[in-house]
Amino acid sequence: MSPAGRFPSDHNPSHGESISALLTGSRVSDAGLQLLGEFPAFAGTSPERMAIIDGQCRWTYAEMDQASNRLANYLQKQGVRPGDFVGVSMGRSAQLLIAILAVTKSGAAYLPLDPSYPAGRIARMLDIAKPALVLSRGNQPGHDLFLDMDAPDAPWRGFSAEPLPESYDPEAPLYCIFTSGSTGEPKGAVVK
Repeated sequence: MSPAGRFPSDHNPSHGESISALLTGSRVSDAGLQLLGEFPAFAGTSPERMAIIDGQCRWTYAEMDQASNRLANYLQKQGVRPGDFVGVSMGRSAQLLIAILAVTKSGAAYLPLDPSYPAGRIARMLDIAKPALVLSRGNQPGHDLFLDMDAPDAPWRGFSAEPLPESYDPEAPLYCIFTSGSTGEPKGAVVK
């Protein structure tokens, strides 16, 4: 997966940051604001420009913006509110970027869950963070919290592509990352 382009060099304040830099929070203090303001603005001015190429899948900025709006609207309908955690359990893909955009647009905080982790570790992380929902690729038997984003009948696909009203709170968590901790017990660090 690779970004297909960069924001124009006169696009302030990122000065050429790639979409992947925005989504990895290269400047943590204002990463949420960048994501919520710059991505949709760029999608509005260059909707047909390629945003990302993921194998055979190609996404324009407009397609990514619309898909993330649909998912953000779905999350809100499911009761996800600013300050909630939403887990994202998938490898690097266009779907991952759409999920991160949607979680951020909903006002919730992104909780990365590496699908290669042992089931016990993921279960412990879920127990500690208590996410409202977990976005994944593929079915997760026995987990009511998990939503398979790839399912052809995934309910989020039918939601409006209209953006949610802006709900960015710079004091709310942006994401939570877990470390193994010195004892081997997962410990979450919340980044605002």
